[in-house]
Formats: sequence, C-alpha cells, structure tokens
Amino acid sequence: MDILKIILICLGAVLALIVLLLLIALIRTLIMPSHKATYKPDPDPEREKKYAETLGEMIRCETVSYTGVSDPDKFRGFHKVLAKLFPLVFEKLEVNDIEGNLLIYWKGRSSERPLVLMSHQDVVPAEGKWIHEPFSGDIAYGRVWGRGAADTKASLMCFLSATEELLEEGYVPDQDLYLSSSCTEEWGGPGCPMIVKELKKRGVRPYLVCDEGGNILTDPVDGVSGNFAMMGVVEKGMANVKFTAKGAGGHASSPAKNNPIARLSAFVCEI
Repeated sequence: MDILKIILICLGAVLALIVLLLLIALIRTLIMPSHKATYKPDPDPEREKKYAETLGEMIRCETVSYTGVSDPDKFRGFHKVLAKLFPLVFEKLEVNDIEGNLLIYWKGRSSERPLVLMSHQDVVPAEGKWIHEPFSGDIAYGRVWGRGAADTKASLMCFLSATEELLEEGYVPDQDLYLSSSCTEEWGGPGCPMIVKELKKRGVRPYLVCDEGGNILTDPVDGVSGNFAMMGVVEKGMANVKFTAKGAGGHASSPAKNNPIARLSAFVCEI
C-alpha cells in the first residue's frame, strides 16, 4: 500500500505540474499585448516588372538536382547568372562557393546576433505536361511560370534583390547577415550540412534563421482580418516505423474476423 501511495502522490504531482504549466501559458497568452499589422504594399508596376523579369531569368537557368549526384559546375553556371543580376552582392560582399553551395557574408555593425536567410538553388525534375515550358520563365496572367518559381528561386530572388537595393543605398545592417543557398536541398544532400560546418568553423551561432515557408497572407479566412505569417519553430524530419501484427494462420478464401491484416490496417489508419 505504501508503494501505491507513493505512485499516486507522484502521479498527482506530475498532473499538478502539467496543470500549472498550462495555466502559466494561458495567463501569459492573455496578458501579452496584441499587435496587428496594418501594412499594405504600395503597388509599383515598374518594380513588379523588374522582379518578374529577374525571377524569369533565374528560372531559365536549369538547376535540377538528382539524388546522389553532385554537379557543382551546373550551379556555378547559375552563380554567373546571379552575379549578373545582383552585381553589388557579388562585388561588395564575401561570396563563398562550397561545392556549388553559396554562403554570402554581409558584415554588420555587430556580430552578437547574426541572421541567416536560407533558400536553395536546386529544383526537382520537370515532369508531366506544362502550360508553359518548365524553364521558360514566362510572365503571363500576372505570374512568373516555371520550375522553381515557388520552390524556391522566388525567395532566393527576394533576399538577393533586397540586399542589392540596400547596398545601392549604402546601408549597413545592424547585425552580421549570412545568405545561405544549398544546391542539394531537394534530395536532402550534403549541401546545407557543408554550410553549417562552415558556420561552425567560423564560430557563428545564428540568432535567427529564416528558411523557406508560407507567405504573409492578408485576411486569410473569413472573419479574420490583418496580415498573418506562419511561424515555424522546428524543421521537418523523417522516420521509418515498422508495425507488426500476429495471429493464427488461415486461408485467403475464408479470412477470420479481426485477423492480423484487418487489425494492422485499422491501426495504420488510426495512426
């Protein structure tokens, strides 16, 4: 009975701790000051056209990556395109080519809270039928068409364009900035780990890393107004899980009820 009491006391303490943590989270949520972004972009047709043409030119440079295949020369050809499109970035900043992967360093006023902006250069193969050719970079119906337009040459173009324009203004960032671009992301290759290794060698511990993700949406659903951005706090991973079900043998012509296949199928659906 003494052991049972101890177990019950421990379970009660754990439950009380969980309730306390939930209560603290709720109170912090309620007292946190609310902030609603009211920013609205000011349409600029000339700038929109320039960005669309820039992205189109990046798309026309085919950068398909294949599992297990290292082809840094293909991506160095893409780097030449980027150097032409963003000359100040490649002239004024420290550009590191790590086996076709790019790590661009922009020294800021401080190195205490370095920022890393990420986007990959490679794209998946262009299969199936396309309304516009996959590497055409066509501009039609208010969109830029082609493989990589969304995943993720658009974000690569965005932060390189922003950097180029800020360099034109003579801007110096408050914190060190690293522009990171892998060329093996689509198949989980060694590109990004190489960049991470280089940052570790330099003793860089990022304060913030901004990778590919969702857009900033205005009025995302009915009844919810304002601008909203999704915050990702972890990176996706993968796992292989094996489920095993056991039972007595039988014949396929007269399967027994609740046999291993039925139980396993129900279990997989539940998971």
